[in-house]
Order: sequence, then C-alpha cells, then structure tokens
Amino acid sequence: MKRETEQRQAIEMLCTDMLTPRDHLLRKIDAAVDFTHIYELVEDLYCEDNGRPGCDPVVLFKPVLIQHLFGIRSLRQTMRDAEVNVAYRWFLGYTMSQSLPHFATISYVWHDYIERAEDVRHSDIGKKTYALRSQTIERVFADGKEKHAMRYTPYRGLPAVTAWVKLKFAAMNLKKLAIYKWMRLLFSAFLSHKKPHCEVAMPLL
Repeated sequence: MKRETEQRQAIEMLCTDMLTPRDHLLRKIDAAVDFTHIYELVEDLYCEDNGRPGCDPVVLFKPVLIQHLFGIRSLRQTMRDAEVNVAYRWFLGYTMSQSLPHFATISYVWHDYIERAEDVRHSDIGKKTYALRSQTIERVFADGKEKHAMRYTPYRGLPAVTAWVKLKFAAMNLKKLAIYKWMRLLFSAFLSHKKPHCEVAMPLL
C-alpha cells in the first residue's frame, strides 16, 4: 500500500492565476465585464486627503456578485469561503496571504443601492425587461425557491428577500452574458484556424 509523504509544510512559488482553472466562471465574468467603470461612478464619494484609507470599490462590489453567482447564503459565508477559495481570491485580486475586507463593511455599502435598483426597474429598459417575465417566470421562481433562499421569505421578511432576489437576477443575467461572450470568443478562435471561406459563418453570431 502506497503512502504519500505529507507535504503540508512544503513551500511552493505559486500565484492564484496559476491555480484558477482557465474555464472557471469567474474568468468568463472577468473577461466579459470592465469593472474599472466602477471607479468613475464612485470617484466623488472618496476623499483623497482626509479620513481613513478606503476599501477598493471594485472589491466591495465583487463579493456580492460571487455570493449571488454561486448561491451562497450570506456575505459572511461568502467572505469565509473566499479565505480558502483560490478562484474567489483571484477574482478579487488578492493573494492567498492577504487579509480580505470584513463582510460587515461590504454589507453596509450595499444597503444604500437598493433604492437605485428599484429606479432602474421603473425605467424604460426596466419596463421592457419586466414585460418579458412571463416567458421564464415558472423556471425562475422554481430556481429561486430551490436554490436562492426564497423559501425563507416568511422568516427573513419580504423586503430583505426582495432585495436579495433583485441581486440574484442581476447576477444570473451577468452570468449569461459572460458565457455568451466566452463562447463567441472560442468560436472566433476556432474559425481563425479554418480556411478563409469559413469566415462566412461569423454573421451567425
């Protein structure tokens, strides 16, 4: 019987990019979305020469996205998972030894944006999207109850679950966009290795 030598104390030169799978969902999200726009949106909320050092606003956004992409029950648990999850740390831009933000800091920031999400729902594009709800309403609610904590509405309260579901749907849509862009990129790479006449297939995308 073979017994492996214990390597718990072994030291290796590795980075999170080397350990995160190339086809991981978070890599697809990162390739599809330019998160640097967040800096422009919140620039006027930060003071450069006064107060305590602020947390990176992109880092404040990404844990909430991770939570809703992977169906994690709370931000507290999300940050606990990020302590040991290499892909989460890669997405956040942290090394394995860096300390992560406290979950309470992230929770506090997001409370101010619930009303903004409601404004978007009542905008022209929000109304058009809402009009399509009947196409997938049964599947969405089934998934919401089974996977995304809607079954706990009587215990958590309707306002809290409503905010939760809005973030969940936003994450679902972003996931679909990232996968679509990823597949389109792979298909384009595939065509580039084919004969020139195969380029006629590109308009199909």
